Amino acid sequence: GVTADQTKAAEWARKAAEQGFAEGQFFLAGLYSNGVGVPKDEDEAFSWNLQAAQQNYGPAQLRVAQAFAAGVGAPQDYNEAYFWLVVAAFSLAGQDMARAQAVRDQIVPHVSAREQDEIEGRALRWKPVAPRPRP
Repeated sequence: GVTADQTKAAEWARKAAEQGFAEGQFFLAGLYSNGVGVPKDEDEAFSWNLQAAQQNYGPAQLRVAQAFAAGVGAPQDYNEAYFWLVVAAFSLAGQDMARAQAVRDQIVPHVSAREQDEIEGRALRWKPVAPRPRP
């Protein structure tokens, strides 16, 4: 079952996420993805991960890529998954980079060389957004 501590952690994560903090958004997304302190909701998890990813938070960018690759919480879209992996490659290291490489290996067969070139160009032009607190 859900403990009071898990519910309280989710409340604090939501406060941080709603203030626009990428780490809080990422943490809250993980709670939704795993149903810890909140109901399990992959769509909600994706939404929070995407907000953090748009702020250039690498671990969230990886999760967004994984969601697009698997079609969990988002429509399956190998091109979008590839885009977020390329963007994430600039900020990931260690185990996260290894995870990104594994996802890349799964999706590359689904993305043509021409599409990869176009997506890589788009990723190089991509700019993160500033944190935006929710009203």
